Amino acid sequence: MGSIRPTPENLSKILEQNLLLTRLVDDLRMLALVDAGQLSLEFQSVDLIAIIQASIDQFTPQAEARQIVMQFDSPGQCPRIVADPARLTQILGNLLSNALRYTPVDGLIELAIACQSEKVQ
Repeated sequence: MGSIRPTPENLSKILEQNLLLTRLVDDLRMLALVDAGQLSLEFQSVDLIAIIQASIDQFTPQAEARQIVMQFDSPGQCPRIVADPARLTQILGNLLSNALRYTPVDGLIELAIACQSEKVQ
C-alpha cells in the first residue's frame, strides 16, 4: 500500500472527508436519540428570519468561493415562533450544506419564507 504525500491539497481532502464522516456520525447519533425518545429540545421564542440570515451568513464564504449566489426572500418581519434555535440552525445548516454541495459553480440558491400572523389549527 502506498503513502500519500502531505501536500496542502491532500491534507485538505483528508480534512474534508474527516468533517463529512464526523457529520455522518453526529447525524446517526441524533437519529438514535430521536428513535429512543431522548432528544432534548429547548423551546424558546425565536426570530426565524434572524436564524435563517445567520445561517446564510455562515455559508456565504463557501458560496462565494464557488461563485454561488445565495438569495433570501423574506417579508422583512415575521411573528416570533416557539422553537429550539439550535435545532433550527442545525436543520438550516444541513440544507445549505447540501445545497452548496449539489449546486453547480455560478449557480443560485434561493431561500424564501412566508409568514402568517394568525395561528393555524
